[in-house]
Amino acid sequence: MKSLLLFIVILSISANLLAGSVYFPSDKSRDSLTNLLQTSEKEQLVDVLNELSLYYNISEPGRASTYIQQAKKLAEELNYKAGLAFAIKEEGMMKLNNGEIIAALTLLEQARNISVEIEDNRLIGRSLHCIGLVYSHFGFFDYSLKYFRDAVATYKKAEQHELIAYCFYDEASVYIKNKEFKKALEKIRECDEFSLSNNVKIDAGFSYILLGDIYAGLNQDTLAFENYKVGLVQIDKERHSSQTKALGLRALGKFYLAKGLYSEAKNTFLEAQSIIDKGSNEIEKGEIMLDLASSYLKHGQLTNAIKMVDSALAKSEKTKAIALLTRALFTKAEILKKMGLEGQALKDISRAYTLQDSINSEGYKNYIADMVASFEIQKSNLKIQALNNQLEATQGELASTSTLSKYYLAATIFFVALLAFIAFDQLKLKKITKKLYAVNEQVNNQNIELKKLDDEKSDLIKLVAHDMRSPVNNIVSIAGLLEHEATTAEERKEYVQLIESICQRINSSISKFLGRNEQAAPASRVPELEMVSINDLILETMSEFSPKAASKDIELQFTPTPKKHKVLTDGDYISQILSNLLSNAIKYCQSGATVSLEFAMQPKHCAIIVKDNGPGISKKEQLTLFEKYTTTSNKATGNESSTGLGLSIAKKLTQALGGDIQVESEIGRGCLFIVSIPTAENSHVPQQTMLAK
Repeated sequence: MKSLLLFIVILSISANLLAGSVYFPSDKSRDSLTNLLQTSEKEQLVDVLNELSLYYNISEPGRASTYIQQAKKLAEELNYKAGLAFAIKEEGMMKLNNGEIIAALTLLEQARNISVEIEDNRLIGRSLHCIGLVYSHFGFFDYSLKYFRDAVATYKKAEQHELIAYCFYDEASVYIKNKEFKKALEKIRECDEFSLSNNVKIDAGFSYILLGDIYAGLNQDTLAFENYKVGLVQIDKERHSSQTKALGLRALGKFYLAKGLYSEAKNTFLEAQSIIDKGSNEIEKGEIMLDLASSYLKHGQLTNAIKMVDSALAKSEKTKAIALLTRALFTKAEILKKMGLEGQALKDISRAYTLQDSINSEGYKNYIADMVASFEIQKSNLKIQALNNQLEATQGELASTSTLSKYYLAATIFFVALLAFIAFDQLKLKKITKKLYAVNEQVNNQNIELKKLDDEKSDLIKLVAHDMRSPVNNIVSIAGLLEHEATTAEERKEYVQLIESICQRINSSISKFLGRNEQAAPASRVPELEMVSINDLILETMSEFSPKAASKDIELQFTPTPKKHKVLTDGDYISQILSNLLSNAIKYCQSGATVSLEFAMQPKHCAIIVKDNGPGISKKEQLTLFEKYTTTSNKATGNESSTGLGLSIAKKLTQALGGDIQVESEIGRGCLFIVSIPTAENSHVPQQTMLAK
């Protein structure tokens, strides 16, 4: 009985929720779901979590994401595939809100596949509906209309009349975006007729807002303004969330802006901002800031406009929302041009175009190719029509002659010529179309290769910059000692020699690095092996870091091995590995700490050990310690900065030598790094790099 009652309540609530994660349930529905959250269990709890994620999708994305992840986890444990498909679908829409088109489409396709597997037409329709929303959001209107129509056909099988009505509204939205306002109005009327004939009741607030957008596009300003106002009143009556009202206010503000009513636009946007700022959706906050920036720009208040854009840029960088960042860059470029700063504006425009998603450009090229093929077909059809007209004229002339045989002969010849011309033209069209697709594929491949080269170049710059940081910091520390009054002349001479040694090593590393990469890929490093003394390398590296360690009262300890072991390896690689490990140890250790180094030869490899008694690293953080841009929760004791590249570089260099690097650590008990390098006979380094010197 309890399960039946719960099902009826959820069904009742779902009837008031709008489809596709872009519609907004009322506060009353939210309160009912929150109450159910305390009493539901198993599959019913998954459904409640999913419906709550719908409510918070726009107003509090973080909270919505939490509900989605809880629903996914519970659905997987219960093998409740319907609930899992719904949660994955909602996760895809969250990605859409962040501007991540590839991730959004991937998740929605996954949701559709699960829905097809369980033969749930309602969920299949929702997945198709949401895929249409993604394409609509990114401007692929033909694709979005196709998916909306497929969704309607699927909803009909499931008798989901309310969702069909909202799909009609989304089709109308596509026509509005494509500036086909008359088609949008026809689709709204079709939706109203469908709703009346099927006894479907849908929320009126956003229907009026949509009509306002249509009449604004048709330049029927009075009707547009009336619908916007009625829509806002209806949103209040239907008790939607305040964030929903903010979206309606933004639509009205944009109407005012387009009509040159800049003061009204600014006041409306400020009212919307006061609502949006109470929520936690950072992307929506950034969007309303850009709306305000546009109104300030129209007012000529360039200082306020640039402040708003800079705030929006900060939020886009924080949320990693590409769509918001792109719009902010274009808006800032427009303001900078007004301020006469053409050079800065050009940089922002260039960056904005660079951020365009690859699927967008690929889809655009395919669309252009289709358009060209369609244009060629239309030209052929026009030629055929012209020939048909000429044939009709010829038939009229032949009808006036008395010789019937000439008529048949001329008509036969003409038909044969017509068919030959059509066949030739179609063959030519096929060749053109094939060539277009080949060129398109070539351009796509070139774009992929260019992107790959650009990424490699960026990695190269970051690696070289990081490699130079520790030696430069050591030089700065030594320079500080040179300035100290208590430093003797002999010590100064020693410090100058040490600076010279470090500079020579930097110069040698750069020369070798550039020489190695003249024929190689930009970001590759190929080790050049020679017989080197690990003892000497450790002592040289320690001498470079001694001033830095001394400035923090940290003791460096190393006892060289009795035998002068030499190992066939790359000395620059070993020095860089040691520099990264020593730099990290000194950076995070407190005053009075000890950093010790050890070297040992084994039958098949040699081991270099760097040990400190610093703060240690948690087991969880150790899992990702050697990944790029990974930093720990530990704070540098001297306020040094960290890029998160040092240990990843050390790992890659060790692997390039055929070895490995491991860490042993516990919180509060320091760290132990073990670098294991194989000896020559056990090395996996390519033979052509073993250049004994």
